[in-house]
Amino acid sequence: MGTIKMGKTNYSALFMSFFLLCAGSAFGWAIVSKLVGSHESVNFLQFSGFAATIIFVAQLSAFVASGESLIRRLIFLAMFGLSLVWMMLCLFLPIFWMREVGLVTKSSIAAFALLLFFANAFKGLRSFEESWKKKSPSVNKYYKARERILDWEKLVGSLHLSTSFFIPGAPKWVEPVLSLLLILSMIAGLNLRKVFPVFSIFAWGIPCVIGSSALIQIIAMRVAQAIKVAEIEKEIGEPIRPKLC
Repeated sequence: MGTIKMGKTNYSALFMSFFLLCAGSAFGWAIVSKLVGSHESVNFLQFSGFAATIIFVAQLSAFVASGESLIRRLIFLAMFGLSLVWMMLCLFLPIFWMREVGLVTKSSIAAFALLLFFANAFKGLRSFEESWKKKSPSVNKYYKARERILDWEKLVGSLHLSTSFFIPGAPKWVEPVLSLLLILSMIAGLNLRKVFPVFSIFAWGIPCVIGSSALIQIIAMRVAQAIKVAEIEKEIGEPIRPKLC
């Protein structure tokens, strides 16, 4: 998502989003079909198709409404990240269609995923605000008052924002090795999918949840940026346009 910038048009981002939503749903359907059965796979396809449609319609609406508004462009870029989140979640969601996994376990997994998402969303919002306060960037340096254009990408680049895997309660020393552990877990899950199907879907599903929660951080940062632009617009008393690449 970080590579999608303030282009004159974001048709490529919209097309990519549609592709990711479809690919995610197809991957999830294939997993359910292979590990559970054809009837359940149809049910999953109906669910994922409905969810993907809602996401894409929301993205399309944000794209059409974006126009020359910097705030609305930032909102569109934030919503683009939902396609990446959805694709990763589709590798995890088949757990809820597996008969071997009990209701208590499914509920616990869902609670864990929601906790991760909310925690990472809060971390993303807080990280942007802390970076803004620490760097105190000069808006006037990047703002052309006559054209009402703000080079937001350069301004944000000066903040040196970064993201990392974040699990509430996990010690700091875990973060540097977490990427390696997640990759090893996914490899083990893929190699053992025929021998231990239930274990395998957990082995690659849980890393996908953690990975998608890191993407939630980035989405939250974009939302925080939109909020900051709204504050700047209130200060200067006029709407701001983005600098187009």
